Amino acid sequence: MSELSVTRRDFAKKLATGSVLAGAATVGSLNVAEGQEEQKQPPKELPKQPRTPVDAVAEWVQLAYPQKLEAQHMELIRDDIEVHLLRSVILSNFPLSNADEPGTLFAAYRSDDRKE
Repeated sequence: MSELSVTRRDFAKKLATGSVLAGAATVGSLNVAEGQEEQKQPPKELPKQPRTPVDAVAEWVQLAYPQKLEAQHMELIRDDIEVHLLRSVILSNFPLSNADEPGTLFAAYRSDDRKE
């Protein structure tokens, strides 16, 4: 067996990143496949300050749906993205092992005055 150890969380992160990148590549290839010629645009200037993950995801959403989103919608989406990324950080920092189970247990309730 290989000495390379990958946790489920690392695997899921890599899988999610790959699916986002594959989706972006698919969207780009669909535009070309529909007969739209790629327009050569001058290279964008690099941002002066480092981008945050929230900025990167919000930019991807804006590029994926340019005609459908207004500024108000983008602010709401950006707020949701920020909340989801903060939740993911909190969940990622919680230590789990492969033996951990859900925290809630189900037990059927039986009343003492059952009708038989």
